[in-house]
Amino acid sequence: MRLITEHNEDETAHLGAGQSLQSHKAAEIIDHLAESIVEDKIGDGEISSRCITSNQIIGKDFRTSQDVGEDVDGIKFNGSGIEMWQSGEKKVDIPVSGKPTFKGNLSVDSISFLRDTLMGWFGATSNWSYSGTRGFLSTGIYLRTASSLNAVADIYCLDDFDALPAKNPFFDIKFSMSTSSLSNVLAFLLIGTPMIHGTGSGTGRLGFKIVDGVLYTLFENESTDYSEAVPGFTLVGGSDHRLSMDVKEDEYVRWYVDGILIREEPYTNVYELPQSSGVDFYIKTTDTSYKQINLRNCNVTADYEL
Repeated sequence: MRLITEHNEDETAHLGAGQSLQSHKAAEIIDHLAESIVEDKIGDGEISSRCITSNQIIGKDFRTSQDVGEDVDGIKFNGSGIEMWQSGEKKVDIPVSGKPTFKGNLSVDSISFLRDTLMGWFGATSNWSYSGTRGFLSTGIYLRTASSLNAVADIYCLDDFDALPAKNPFFDIKFSMSTSSLSNVLAFLLIGTPMIHGTGSGTGRLGFKIVDGVLYTLFENESTDYSEAVPGFTLVGGSDHRLSMDVKEDEYVRWYVDGILIREEPYTNVYELPQSSGVDFYIKTTDTSYKQINLRNCNVTADYEL
């Protein structure tokens, strides 16, 4: 018994060549109970890329720093997608659900549009026509009327951009107006027949209009006006508001204000808009003081020719 105890206490026992511990150490595969190797037994930096599986790694959380997010700059990649955060702002968001977003300055070799596109500062096409005073902003333009009754300022594109409803147009614009410009004014932001062409047979419009500071979803078909005031919404002088409209052939037309769905109509109500439907921004006085509207980040797309 004494010899067994002494043997058990000998830390050099079985270490010789051909003995059990030496053979265990030298074995090609060292077998242990499943999941018996735990995290604290592996030193930092001890696992190289050679030792990482080449199989798919699914649903894990990878980050360039601890707790990357609103309070920590960096990149994170997890089961929800990829995000990049900088100074508390999410600059890159690529969710697994689709529709990625990017903010900041982008450098690309080329851009290929999948749809007919008007975007940016109204310089995407040379065929903009305008009246009244027009000036350029960093990401758009402003339109200003004269200081007289029924004075008009507008800008529209018709010749080389067709927003026919059957081409599934998407309309998105950010605008602002001063408090004084929101009173005694008529303004339109639309796709369809430009306002200078009037109403009647062969005309039609979709978008938004502003009448004396009240915002409406715009839907005109020839001489019939189906426009509706946006419920519970107040335009704020000097503040940016975002207006969007999405048309899906054979399904719907949807109007959004500041990202909130305001109205939806079946597509069958609008499919007969004129075959040549352009993009128009229009402002008109109803008193003798000038009015101004600032237009930024224009983005209008439609399918290519049918």
